[in-house]
Amino acid sequence: MTNLNSKFLLGLGATLLVSNMAHASNFYADGRTTGMGGTGVASGNYLSAPFINPALLANSKVTDNFGLLLPSIGVQVSDKDESLSDIMDLQDDFDGLSENSSQESIDAFAKTLNGLEGDRPVVTEVSTGIAIALPFEAISVALFNQNYVNLVSMTDVQSVDSNDWSSVEQAYQNSTGSIVGVGVMDIGLTLAKKFSFDEHKLSVGVSPKFQQLSSFYSMSSLDDFELTDYDEASQSENTFNIDLGFLYQWHDLAVGLSAKNLIAQEIETIEVAGGSHIYNLDPDVTVGIAYQLEYFTMAFDADLTKQTRFDSIESDDTQYLRVGMEGNLFHWAQLRLGYEHDLEGNLQDAVTAGIGFSPFDVVHLDIAASYADETQAAIGLNLSLTL
Repeated sequence: MTNLNSKFLLGLGATLLVSNMAHASNFYADGRTTGMGGTGVASGNYLSAPFINPALLANSKVTDNFGLLLPSIGVQVSDKDESLSDIMDLQDDFDGLSENSSQESIDAFAKTLNGLEGDRPVVTEVSTGIAIALPFEAISVALFNQNYVNLVSMTDVQSVDSNDWSSVEQAYQNSTGSIVGVGVMDIGLTLAKKFSFDEHKLSVGVSPKFQQLSSFYSMSSLDDFELTDYDEASQSENTFNIDLGFLYQWHDLAVGLSAKNLIAQEIETIEVAGGSHIYNLDPDVTVGIAYQLEYFTMAFDADLTKQTRFDSIESDDTQYLRVGMEGNLFHWAQLRLGYEHDLEGNLQDAVTAGIGFSPFDVVHLDIAASYADETQAAIGLNLSLTL
């Protein structure tokens, strides 16, 4: 089982598990954002404002009176060394092996087990979001809820250098898999206002929000390891945070700046086997530039800050450069392409593509995917209504 289908089933399973729990902001994806390489700070629509850049909320059309996003969903999985596939193969093969099995089968099992040693962590991110927006000329208002889960799966393998089944069996039973994760829930209010100065427009937005941080840490033998068991041991704490955003527009050019989670937070997991992990929710500052015509948009986003996340897991850091474009067919259908690059090198460069359907410019269905190779991919989709 070495293809992305197995990984997405695990990721989508996690989506169902977290859709009613705790999100914030290291990873946000919907059909439009994902299709355009993750860009949106200067090019996003007003319904995506609470999740990308609060100032976008003031960038609605004169005819916009109400918007409902229900829901946006994003899933991203990175398994560079195909560890999940190897673990599942070991689990499938273990019950059928014994001291009477062929030496070839025992050697193959031992080789797969030893191959897990030193594998890089598997990273799964899941995002869901809903929003209700009321764009007014005096001040635009939106209510939103966002849920985010970041799971990092790691193995601790007892290598074996014997071809004796009892030694191989003991090494397998002594090897463990662990899942470290965080869930962040935002419930907040976005307020935005646009100021016009001749041909220049400046929008300012702010999102004060209640925030719940939940940490997860579980460890089990490889034979009992399941990604969906991440929340067997968890703890939560409540706090407050705030996002700020700016959007400058001159003719068809837009420049945006988004600063999310301005109050740095951290949460420590419970202690397992004498150790714990600390997750950092640091300020996330991104700048974006967009060139927007009626039927074509070109956008570029750059993270100005690195997201460190777990202190003890260096391969979890990210800092992105993103580029995307959108072609709009008379506001009825959209085609999107994009590209994203992680400056930290922990995620591979990915190509993105997506489509949108918006009959009468009222109902909007957006679907997109991001693909690097068979070990890293993401999906995003959303359904929205604008009147």
